[in-house]
Amino acid sequence: MRLVLLLLLCGCGRSGLLDELGLAPFDAGTSRDAGVDAGVGVDAGLRLDAGVRAGPSFVFKSSNTCPGTGSEMDLIPRPGERLVLVKTTVQTECSGAGGDWLIGTLLDSTSIAFGAHACFFVPSRLQDTSWFGLARIDPNGPLLMTQTGWCILPVTTNAKVLAWGLYPSEQDAVAARAALTP
Repeated sequence: MRLVLLLLLCGCGRSGLLDELGLAPFDAGTSRDAGVDAGVGVDAGLRLDAGVRAGPSFVFKSSNTCPGTGSEMDLIPRPGERLVLVKTTVQTECSGAGGDWLIGTLLDSTSIAFGAHACFFVPSRLQDTSWFGLARIDPNGPLLMTQTGWCILPVTTNAKVLAWGLYPSEQDAVAARAALTP
């Protein structure tokens, strides 16, 4: 248990922790290199344990006419569905009633959209931002065309979005797709 606590605190950048706990591998008279005492530097993109990955920052799922809050479990595809990697932009309609939209571009340059007229489901701090995400889609859904003149990118697709997760980075979204796809 002591070792687990030690590793956890060292991973958080506690400099000199071994000295504090009386576990230093050298005697007090030995000088250390300044770089060693500066703390532990960890590349955030490096995953030492393949099972560790960042979860989504936000997940939205289809809920009647307006998307609602979801969890990463809502991204797991069912038979006939696909989980696709999307470069996502968060947009707001400039129509009289407004509305939030997630507009995504797949790797093959196909576009998909998720949102609704007069529907507000995206936290305001996400407005006009870009993310890497995963979308669980039914590739044979009904035709969807976003309205022209509403200040959102034009999209025509028959891919019905069932859930959409926004991840901190492209690497996190790719790792999540591998973990969530059977």
